[in-house]
Amino acid sequence: MRKILLLFSLFALISCKTTNKNNSELYVSGYFSEDFNVPNEVFLGFKNDSVYLFNKDSNALLGFKTPKSKTDTVTFDNNKLIIQKSKSNAKFEHYKDNKLNFQAFFFNVKEERDRDSLEFIKKVNHKTFQAEIEKTPSSPNSDFKIFKQLNFNNNEVKITYDYYYDNELMYSEFETHKFEIKKIKQSLFLQILNSETYPNRIYEIIKLKNNQFTLVHYAETKTIYDEYKSVQPNLENSNIYQTCTDFRPKEYFSFDPDIRYKKGNKRLMQLLAKDAPLTKGNGYITIHFTINCNYEIGRFGLEQMDMNYDAAKYDKELIKHLITKIAEIKDWNSKRNLEIDIHYFLMFKIENGKIIDLCP
Repeated sequence: MRKILLLFSLFALISCKTTNKNNSELYVSGYFSEDFNVPNEVFLGFKNDSVYLFNKDSNALLGFKTPKSKTDTVTFDNNKLIIQKSKSNAKFEHYKDNKLNFQAFFFNVKEERDRDSLEFIKKVNHKTFQAEIEKTPSSPNSDFKIFKQLNFNNNEVKITYDYYYDNELMYSEFETHKFEIKKIKQSLFLQILNSETYPNRIYEIIKLKNNQFTLVHYAETKTIYDEYKSVQPNLENSNIYQTCTDFRPKEYFSFDPDIRYKKGNKRLMQLLAKDAPLTKGNGYITIHFTINCNYEIGRFGLEQMDMNYDAAKYDKELIKHLITKIAEIKDWNSKRNLEIDIHYFLMFKIENGKIIDLCP
């Protein structure tokens, strides 16, 4: 991962003149790695016969003349850079000693309007906006309704995740960060500064109105549109939680030994099943969550199945009990410095309405 963070330092070594003709295209940062969806903070621009990279402060990192073909190549020493583009996206590849070092993905901007950062701040400051999202970036989900709220207050934004099941709030968590608004060319972008170590994701702001806007970002090769509308602030009790990175977490089994509950699954099942409400049916309840680098728990997802692995639904009292108990788990078998986040899940086997087994 550090290789990715250091890579763009080599761009300072490369420069050439670009032309100043009229036609131009702008591609916004997507991610470095499809496996981990690592954000980057670099923009890609095309201007007639030139291509260039620049950072979020519009400082040029790399520029070179492009050949007439769709693939643009520059070489220096034992390095080679290749850029391939279409109307909707572009791929940036870096080779060292003829071996692929990494790929970066960019996406064509969705809206070009002459707005500035002050216009966005004026429309959102001291207001709360909410969007329904399919899942958090770190946990699979099919059965929770998840609402993400952004509450802007001068140069800070409070981000709240509310997890609903069967029209009832199961759990709520929040974090607070600084943010920046950047205007690149004629497009407007939001960056939430949740990490000082790793890159922070850049969101394009589109469809800005007095009481609504849309944020566009990219994950798992998809374009994601989060449509925010003005709402009243969340007054429910909420737990402080934040991930340590803004990319897909590692899996618990990626470590040696696997990260697990210190006292074993049998003890964990006893702890979670104690005083658990009964439910109807037989099958499985899987709760996904993220363990952050401080071994704190949040970012939930819910999947339910019957004994034939078809979609099922169990009582909300049991779901709320399990989520609340899981959020309190602290005794993990590892105390290493994680630096990054971990995706974990617990699958509960239900028989005659009771929890009888737990995995992994």
